[in-house]
Amino acid sequence: MSHTRRGRFLRHNDRVNRALLLALTAVVSCGASACARKAPALPLVTALAVPTPPARTLIPVELPEYVEPAPEPVVEETPAPAPSRPPSTARNTEKPPAAPPQVRTPPPVLQATTTATAPSALEQRVRGLLASAEEKLKVLNYRELDPQRLAHYNQVRDFIRMANDNLRIRNYVYAEQLATKANTVAGLLTRS
Repeated sequence: MSHTRRGRFLRHNDRVNRALLLALTAVVSCGASACARKAPALPLVTALAVPTPPARTLIPVELPEYVEPAPEPVVEETPAPAPSRPPSTARNTEKPPAAPPQVRTPPPVLQATTTATAPSALEQRVRGLLASAEEKLKVLNYRELDPQRLAHYNQVRDFIRMANDNLRIRNYVYAEQLATKANTVAGLLTRS
């Protein structure tokens, strides 16, 4: 750096340093003067007077005296006297009369609330809905689905699996609900 250039640089730095020093002094003096001043007097605000609580009214309550219940008398049962044995010579050799034979009745047959054809018709309907949902999913290319449609695709797969599980345990009503949901969501996937 040349001598003249260096002189200009130092003079510039001096000016900057002086300006910073003045600004710092002003801040400190303002802060000190702010601490020395008293806070402005605020008018005293009278708080609302709290009313005195009402006088307590005592209501005398008479409780009946506790009377211990009389103990119940303990009755001791005497054992029944043992039947006396007849003498061995007077034994009765006759057999007692045979009891009449018991007729066993077959257990009552539980009738289902639906006819025998209703579950199979309902089962066929569920299987048709599931097949329709499967066909709709086959049209889609799994790898080209965006994340949202992929989530719906997996949801349809779960509905189909749960519907098949409920068909296995013959819960046709719930299986039909699941198959309907699977078919509806699969239909929405193929449209969009």
